[in-house]
Amino acid sequence: MASREHIAELRKGADSWNKWRKARSHFRPDFAGAGLSGVNLYFNADLSHADFSMADLTSANLEGANLSHASLRHANLRDASLRKATLDEADLEGANLSGTNLRRVRADRARFRNADLSNTTLDLETCIDADFDGALIKDVSYDGMMNPMLTHFMNCSVINLIHSRGLDNLHPDSTDFLRQFIPDAFNFIHYLDLPATMVINKVNSLDEGHTPVAIGEPEVHLLEPYTCNRKVVDEMIMRLRLLQQVYAHDDNSNLVGAIRTVNAELVQYLRKHPTDLRMLNWRTFEELIAELLSNFGWSVELTRPTKDNGYDILGIHRDVSGISHTWIIECKCWAESQKVGIEVARALYTVKNELKVGGALLATTSDFTRGVKAFKASRYDFELRNYDGILEWLNSYRK
Repeated sequence: MASREHIAELRKGADSWNKWRKARSHFRPDFAGAGLSGVNLYFNADLSHADFSMADLTSANLEGANLSHASLRHANLRDASLRKATLDEADLEGANLSGTNLRRVRADRARFRNADLSNTTLDLETCIDADFDGALIKDVSYDGMMNPMLTHFMNCSVINLIHSRGLDNLHPDSTDFLRQFIPDAFNFIHYLDLPATMVINKVNSLDEGHTPVAIGEPEVHLLEPYTCNRKVVDEMIMRLRLLQQVYAHDDNSNLVGAIRTVNAELVQYLRKHPTDLRMLNWRTFEELIAELLSNFGWSVELTRPTKDNGYDILGIHRDVSGISHTWIIECKCWAESQKVGIEVARALYTVKNELKVGGALLATTSDFTRGVKAFKASRYDFELRNYDGILEWLNSYRK
């Protein structure tokens, strides 16, 4: 049962509440079932560990509030503002967050199980290991939860649903959210390998609207980008693949179709942003080529990332007569200016002959030197696919 004293103090505003609570640090604020519709607690109210279970907080202003470890189970937060609030380890199971402003919210390890997130401004700053099992995501306002350049260079703590749990049990009523989220998620992953340095000019004060002016010599800073290794990236991709289990329902609540696979979403993304093909992580590029070949009817097998057998993909292609042909494929995700030379081509062809497979394919995001093209001209069992050729494959991809 909610405490009348606590409710009375809370209605006095954030500053008054924080002073009152500071003098009483060893109690848990009790607002269970309280009617707090429209309460204004702007800004930075300390509501950590508070009990708001079943409370009515419709249209409440909780901007900047510290709600870490708070219980908001089955609370009504419809049309409330939680902008810049902290929800770390908060329990929002079954809460009504429809129309709520969640812009720049921190929600690490928060529980959103079975919560209604429809019509929200879903722009979480971080939600590492948050639980979205059974949550409803419908008609959300997606504000770019991941800005990869900002994340990498400014060491911001963005994150996204990649780090959350329960993705396979989300219930979106439309695919719009996923169509925006998945390409951005891939974009985020692909930029992780950018150099962790940048040049910064010292600037004067920005007070009173002064224009910043560079002073002194520019400094080169070694940044600490988003801490990530290959294992973490693989885990991100694995979690993204869970999204293919997310489904839409018809009026009879029957499964009517699954969201396209993450690989297919990557193809769609690259069709719209072809220059980003050269920005892929090398392993993601290999996975992309494997997916394209698989879509064309090949049976493919990727080699392990840490083991170089002289090729990246083993593919089996069956022609119209039903005869199978085995190929090895080498992938080079290189910059436009870095052409693949004859040494790479000869090495791959040598491996082909040693393995006694039918053919070899060399794929790159750049192009080939004249020597490579001349080498291929006299060999029917050796194929090349450059940047333009891969774009042709992308456009020929069938879902």
